[in-house]
Amino acid sequence: MPGFVGILVAVGLFTPGVALTVLGVIGLRQRGDAMRKALSVISIIVGVSLVAILSFAVVTEREPWNALLFVAAGGLAVAAGVFWVMVLADCLMNETREGNERIVWTLVIIFTLVIGAALYFFLRRPRRMAEASIN
Repeated sequence: MPGFVGILVAVGLFTPGVALTVLGVIGLRQRGDAMRKALSVISIIVGVSLVAILSFAVVTEREPWNALLFVAAGGLAVAAGVFWVMVLADCLMNETREGNERIVWTLVIIFTLVIGAALYFFLRRPRRMAEASIN
């Protein structure tokens, strides 16, 4: 891809790689639970991979689309899998034993995969943590 468009594409692909790497390092330096640390490590790996693939493609004058798509899709799949496992573990270990909430949320997370994990993480988990801090 010669010319101005090639430069725009290279910068447009290089910037997210650097951003993912920097955000991952910042995430590792902050205090947080194991889920945030794991996602920070994945962010660093995907960011460094994007920069490395793009740099290799520029040096060898090849088009990096297949490799970039593979890294992006693979990184997203790994991050989603880690997120799902961590949320499921959080639900199983920390949800109250009263009533059927643990069973219901566990089934929701298992059968709806990442969508159910996101629902639990953003809807139920903050409420559970607030209830725990009140008691």
